[in-house]
Amino acid sequence: MLNINYIKVDPTTFLIQFVKGRARRKGNGLALWYYAPSTSLVAIPSTTTDLPFIFKEITKDFQEITVQGQLVYRIADPEKIAALMNFTLKPQSSGNHLAYSTDDPENLRNRIANLIQVEMRSAIEQLPLRQALNASQSLMKVIKVELARSEVLDTLGVEVVDLSIVAIKPTPETARALEAAVRERLLEEADVAIYRRRNASIEQEKIVKENELNSEIAIEVKQREIEETRLAAERAIQEQRNKIQREQLDASMDRERATKENDRKIAFEMETAKGAIQAERLRAERMQRQQRSEMEGEQLESDVLLERQRKDLVELTVRNERMRADAKAYDVAATMEALSRVDPKVLEAMTMGNLDPRQLMAQAFRELAAGADKIGQLNIAPDLLQSIAGKLQPGAAKGGNKLP
Repeated sequence: MLNINYIKVDPTTFLIQFVKGRARRKGNGLALWYYAPSTSLVAIPSTTTDLPFIFKEITKDFQEITVQGQLVYRIADPEKIAALMNFTLKPQSSGNHLAYSTDDPENLRNRIANLIQVEMRSAIEQLPLRQALNASQSLMKVIKVELARSEVLDTLGVEVVDLSIVAIKPTPETARALEAAVRERLLEEADVAIYRRRNASIEQEKIVKENELNSEIAIEVKQREIEETRLAAERAIQEQRNKIQREQLDASMDRERATKENDRKIAFEMETAKGAIQAERLRAERMQRQQRSEMEGEQLESDVLLERQRKDLVELTVRNERMRADAKAYDVAATMEALSRVDPKVLEAMTMGNLDPRQLMAQAFRELAAGADKIGQLNIAPDLLQSIAGKLQPGAAKGGNKLP
């Protein structure tokens, strides 16, 4: 309404504000208000831009090929290109949508594409078809170097970031011809391989046959040698058997002669031994009779001596028994004499300590009975008798007797 507008660009966009033909403000990512009738805005993107391309070129042997690739570039010096090309924005442009008043931004892409095509053509014209189809890496390196040296790009302030060649293809007819040639060569190589394999199999079969014949000959020779060895071994075994039989016959004859000689010697020795044994037996019998007589005399003397010893033992035993009886009688007489001088009541008291409880009770009741005329009346309660019986029970149990 007042022709005052506002614009804000991205940080990757270089903005120049011209007021009355002079640059008032410039920089990346600017945001500003401006008066439209007297202000011109120039916006130059400094981001990387992808430029795909497809070129048809002619090789050294006049064959057409198609080169497909992509160039990545950026405007490194926006002020240079702003001085050479028109990147002025339209008045209705905003930060989100930059609308240029001229076609120079698109013309820049065309200029760069033309430079690439010129360099590509000059490189491919020097290569034949087969070599050109496999020269993507070498072409990429050469064109990168040439673009880096380009005065046009340097003047415009454009920097090449990357270049890639995706594919180099011939025309369909040429591709079919190349495929046919390669196919024929592969078939030829396959035929040669088949012939070589057949020849090799024939040679191998020949070698196998020769090896089989040589093996059969070697087997026959080996079997003949084995047969000769077997016959020689059998002859040697037969000779060994004959030798062993002769040796056994000689040995049996020698044993027979030795046996007869031994029999004669044994018979003579037996006769001699019989005489010696008879004489020895007679001598042994005489010695046995003599020894028996000596043993009988010794036994008689031993019996006499034993009887004498028995007699002495009996006399000694009698004397010992007499002395033992005398000592016992003297002991009894001395005891009786001592007891005769002791009071009978003392003796009775001494003997009562060893009496059975029942005997003591009987003795007590007897004493009571003896003095009954003096007692008058005596009452013995059942409880007293029971308590006395209870006290006497352990003694009775110990002695093995019970109270009546």
